[in-house]
Amino acid sequence: MTHRFSSHRRHRRQRIAALFGAALVLLSGALCAQAPAAITDLLSTGEYVLNIDGKDVKADFFHSERTATFLIESAALPAPVVLVVRTQAAETANPAKITRMASGELMLQPDYRTQGLGEFKIDGEDVLFDVQGKHVRVKPRPPLLGPQPFATVRGFKPEYERNMKAYKPDEATIAALKLLQAPVRVRVFFGSWCPHCTEFMPNIMRVEDELKGSKIVIEYYGLPPGSAMRDEPEAKRVGVTGVPTAIVYMAGREIGRIAGEGWRAPEVALKDVISSAASSVP
Repeated sequence: MTHRFSSHRRHRRQRIAALFGAALVLLSGALCAQAPAAITDLLSTGEYVLNIDGKDVKADFFHSERTATFLIESAALPAPVVLVVRTQAAETANPAKITRMASGELMLQPDYRTQGLGEFKIDGEDVLFDVQGKHVRVKPRPPLLGPQPFATVRGFKPEYERNMKAYKPDEATIAALKLLQAPVRVRVFFGSWCPHCTEFMPNIMRVEDELKGSKIVIEYYGLPPGSAMRDEPEAKRVGVTGVPTAIVYMAGREIGRIAGEGWRAPEVALKDVISSAASSVP
């Protein structure tokens, strides 16, 4: 579960795959899947930046993991753009064929297409296509780095908020943690570029929300991707070798860490670390 250090080449492949789904890796296998009858599960994502003719512009991105399809909406585009990963096709869509559902998802009706724009191209970690004479580039969003307040992390991308709301901490464990009288500091090292962090770090964010007013303080520290993470001074100082990793401190002393499977229920892992430290005190 924890994202470990990797070579630059491997990391680059992972970033490209993360950018437009694992299907990009399989394009050489000549996938020719037909577009689905309708796409009903387009969820907002904060992973990307839209650049048009060399200038970053405001845009909303939506992604259907099931169909490996992306929808881009921006006032800087002449029409919404759909990117179909399995065929590597860029298309414009009729806005009237995009339905916003009460759940927050978008539905793309089967006859959405208004114009084919040809195949999108891959340039390093970016995706390129043209629309009505505009040169469009989709880039990975720059990562959060260094100490970050909870509100900044929570609002960085909709995936965090969505996964945070979906997680249900163990109520008895939360109640026990609220009774702690000694201050506890939890420092979470994460990568905003890391898919494991996107999936599991919101669990501890939900725990923090539940522990308001308690003696437990949770901090967040963003690390860069790839080989740069290995050389990041703070990660190097504390010996963090993968993300997400949470270091638990009491009285200024490290008493344990949350990593791996512990992220599935971080409140339980945190209680176990504290209990283990208390039982070791003579």
